[in-house]
Amino acid sequence: MNGYYYLNQNQVSSLLSILKNTRNQEEKQLLESLVYQLQNAQVDNTKYRTTAFEKLTKIDSTAVKNEELMVDEDALVSSSKTGAYVQCWVWVESDVKPKRTRKKTVKL
Repeated sequence: MNGYYYLNQNQVSSLLSILKNTRNQEEKQLLESLVYQLQNAQVDNTKYRTTAFEKLTKIDSTAVKNEELMVDEDALVSSSKTGAYVQCWVWVESDVKPKRTRKKTVKL
């Protein structure tokens, strides 16, 4: 199963203390991942979010203005030394059934 799980600070702290003395390799990897995520959570990614918004605006300013393309102020950012991926939203219309029309009858 893939997806995101949100934990509050107390839950993360509890996990860290539980995993601190583990000998299990998978649990060690989980510990390393949690520590890495906590360190990256301290980084201010506002610059990347702003740049992503500006880039989307250059691509299609009308779509940004109509909120068809969006970047949340707390969007996820996956950064490296050379750049970052920023979570963005694109609006997609739902499939709408065509309206049924009645046949008009002509009275003579």
